[in-house]
Amino acid sequence: MRFDNSTNKNFLSIRDKDGEITNHQILVCASSGEGKGLALEGIAEKFHANGYTVICIADPKSEVELGFQMFEPKAPYHIKHLRGIEKTPGKQKVKLYHPFTFDIERKNIPNFKIFTIPLKELGRSECSLLAETKWESDSVTLLLKTIEEVSESAGLYDFIHAVSDFVKTGSKSKSRKADPKNFYLPVGSGTAKELTRVSNYLQPFKRHYFLSRSNSPHKLNWKQIINDNEHYHVFTNYFMDETKDGKVMQFVILYLMQSIMRNKRYAKKPIVILTPELRDLCPFNAQGYKQFLAYAMKENYTKLRSSGKGISSISDTTFWEDLDKEIRGTFTANFFGKLTGDDIEAMGKKWGIKREVKEKLRSPEAKNTFIWIDSKEEVEDGIRIFLPKAMHGEPKYSFNEVYAEHNEKEPLEYPMVNYSGMIDEMRKELTEEEKKFKNKAKKIEEEEIQEQLEKKAEKEMKKEEGSKVVTKEKKVKELENKNKENVMKMCYEMYYKPESYDLEIKDKKKGTGSARDIATKLTDMGFVGVRTHASVMKNIRLFKETKQNTEESVSEDETKDFEDEFIEEEGGESNE
Repeated sequence: MRFDNSTNKNFLSIRDKDGEITNHQILVCASSGEGKGLALEGIAEKFHANGYTVICIADPKSEVELGFQMFEPKAPYHIKHLRGIEKTPGKQKVKLYHPFTFDIERKNIPNFKIFTIPLKELGRSECSLLAETKWESDSVTLLLKTIEEVSESAGLYDFIHAVSDFVKTGSKSKSRKADPKNFYLPVGSGTAKELTRVSNYLQPFKRHYFLSRSNSPHKLNWKQIINDNEHYHVFTNYFMDETKDGKVMQFVILYLMQSIMRNKRYAKKPIVILTPELRDLCPFNAQGYKQFLAYAMKENYTKLRSSGKGISSISDTTFWEDLDKEIRGTFTANFFGKLTGDDIEAMGKKWGIKREVKEKLRSPEAKNTFIWIDSKEEVEDGIRIFLPKAMHGEPKYSFNEVYAEHNEKEPLEYPMVNYSGMIDEMRKELTEEEKKFKNKAKKIEEEEIQEQLEKKAEKEMKKEEGSKVVTKEKKVKELENKNKENVMKMCYEMYYKPESYDLEIKDKKKGTGSARDIATKLTDMGFVGVRTHASVMKNIRLFKETKQNTEESVSEDETKDFEDEFIEEEGGESNE
């Protein structure tokens, strides 16, 4: 790259003095509306004319800005400029790309290659951005391990549940109901945080359903893209909303950059990568997911020049100081147009820019003139970067409207496409994934319910068996008590009414029988525990006490002390 004033037109050449093209990482910085986008397109055109494959990986305004290169310019200033440099207005062949989303409109729209991203192609950088954590963290390790293990046909739900399988360590005794809003994952399963975090990272991809199986027919053919230098390859996020989908959009940009780097060995052509408004991707003091994007982009920029057949990059930004500090240091060619005071002072400190040069940054000599600072920190001023031959996106133009106008005149070159069929196909695929895991979750839930019922039944049965044992023991006890009561009653009745049991009346006056005779009688009848006269007398005494406790009447004779009766009966003292 050199400053060529041989024709007195002060233009920029991408070839050095020996006629060779050296790959550069180029930054164009200028205030809004001061031509930085036109300069980026003008430099890109030079690379393309020299056999480079042009790939634009960012669309910061979601307006398909680089897509306007497929049209001839119509702005008066643009046409006047081209006439002044004796350049014929023209257009580029452009292929447009967009990640699949259910937000694509169901009507005729410009022709895009709607693509999916295979889950198995994700690398450490993409996982780090998704997880918003360092490369070596548990979350990133978990994602990478799952990517390595899942099959080629694994979809989003398969992937999430594969993650779940890796982290399940919780107690199996606790019932967990599957959450339909959370990929039918069992609530509370696994190592709490990691599974929850991973599922949260991937929630947006149910709406922007481009993270898909590796055998999807909609995945990108990178070998073909990087070797197709006939077209500009423009990736856009036209159907996404940065206020809601910023992380998803920048995840796609990182994937595109990483994919170029992963496939660089297949490149037969040199490549130039375009990243408009780099500050949006890599701001100074980036926070959240952007700090991981900035780190990954910086790593790539430092490797580009020596990669593949050679990779250059062209980026632009509105504010130099607002760009990530480490990213700034990766550029080998810096072009500065009209700047704000803060940027001018910051640059003055870094490069020791002279006062007269600073004045040119405040008020350039003419449109499209820039200060050039190369990798050796040499400063050249008054560099003109000629405008591209093709149309530039202007605020007054809408890409859809311009495309529709061209479609009316040249429908074969600018076809309109309705993607309703693809949307229905992808909806069906997602629904089948959901249904698969919904049924699986339902089956697990039914099995858990059945298991709980069986455990409950077993518990009830044990309880019932225990109750039966208690009842049996109670009945035995009751029977024993009943037998004792019968024995006491029989002893009592035989003693006081001996004649009723064919026993001899011992005491004629009292009409009582003999305890010894009663013992003999009951023993002969099979009763146990009443083989002696003492045991008979004891049973009679207990029966009397029972009658007294139940407030039954007891005769005066019956209340006489049993020890006396026993002594009287035996005619002497008791031996017991």
